[in-house]
Amino acid sequence: MIYSNTIFGNMAEKGSISLTAKQGSYLVGCLNLLGAIIAPIPVVMFPRKFLLFWGQLTMAISLIMVAVCYNLNYDIAIIVFICVFILAFQFSQGPIAWMYAAEVAVDTGLGICVLALYLSLLEKAITMEFMVHSSMGAPGMFYVLGGITLLGAVFIQVFIKETKGLTDVEKKRLFMPLDLIEAENK
Repeated sequence: MIYSNTIFGNMAEKGSISLTAKQGSYLVGCLNLLGAIIAPIPVVMFPRKFLLFWGQLTMAISLIMVAVCYNLNYDIAIIVFICVFILAFQFSQGPIAWMYAAEVAVDTGLGICVLALYLSLLEKAITMEFMVHSSMGAPGMFYVLGGITLLGAVFIQVFIKETKGLTDVEKKRLFMPLDLIEAENK
């Protein structure tokens, strides 16, 4: 959403799409809404780690494909991969990151998680325009974001533990140091 107006505006100026920048942003917003409405279905059906990992991987691939399509001037494909990214986000990171943080963290830890999530959004909002107008351009920005997102998929696979089917106490203990668990059991 942050950069969609610029993407669609550039495409409209070139004449490669018949949408205006505003219409393109509406498309992105409607797809976000649709994804948010449908997202609870896979959240109930699949394990959280599964959704996070595959969503993150799909987002990484779609960002890298946006960069490739930028280099090849395949504007329609750019729109398709942006839509894939949006849906992958809505089915994974969008709802699951917030749910997971609330499930595994105590109050103070949850506050830090929420702060980190908002700071990452702020970082994206601040740096995207800078990256696009730097020597790397839009394709470079999407390659960087795709690479970072791919690292996120590796992080999820290695460090995230499944919470689906666990009790609240079991979820909170997943990342609790062993000495605290032992002290709690005495």
